[in-house]
Amino acid sequence: MAGVSRMTGTPWHTGFVIKAENDTDRRRQRCMYYAGKMNDSCRCCQERCRGAAHCPFYKEKVTESEKKTGCDVKNKPDAIFTGIKYIRPGDILIGAHCKVEKDAADQISDLMDYYRKHGGWNKPIRVRRAGKKYVLEDGYLQYKAAVLLQLKEIPAEAGTENEIEQRNTLRVPGAVVWNKTFQEYGTVTKVTLTSVEVQFESGRKDTFDIQGALRRGILQVA
Repeated sequence: MAGVSRMTGTPWHTGFVIKAENDTDRRRQRCMYYAGKMNDSCRCCQERCRGAAHCPFYKEKVTESEKKTGCDVKNKPDAIFTGIKYIRPGDILIGAHCKVEKDAADQISDLMDYYRKHGGWNKPIRVRRAGKKYVLEDGYLQYKAAVLLQLKEIPAEAGTENEIEQRNTLRVPGAVVWNKTFQEYGTVTKVTLTSVEVQFESGRKDTFDIQGALRRGILQVA
């Protein structure tokens, strides 16, 4: 039996694992969220990496050789896009439902002024994947302001109705939340596109990734 093991490279008593024909070749070392062997953790999920083969958050990082050859891995279509990412306005398709009245010019101007003053918006536009492009579902005025400002990228959000409703509820300064890990209440004190800062009753102040905290049930709006 030892001879069989040497010929196949696999112990005789171990079955072979055959990769499905449509499976992509994924390695955790190629994922931009993998923290390395020392921690063996995922920076996106903030927990131990469970493997890259079928992880919905897997995203390949660009190597030096790919940068030199012009191969941009980060612009490959995502298998699953839920949460927030920055996309180019040119990759967004505008549907007929996004038509607005002429008097919206003042609102667009206000959005542009807000961006110049604060360096960004505190709410993303909403899109859905359509092949290699995205269809705008909500936030046309903000999209138009980004185009007029000649921004290279604009923050966009995707997900189910329930996911987006939960994120928007958590993005409200002053919202009272329950932390399942520490079993205590806290108040949202600071909000960004992707994170919230919470002041807890014990005096501790922590910052949480919105998508990760909701996905794992760490924070719940009271």
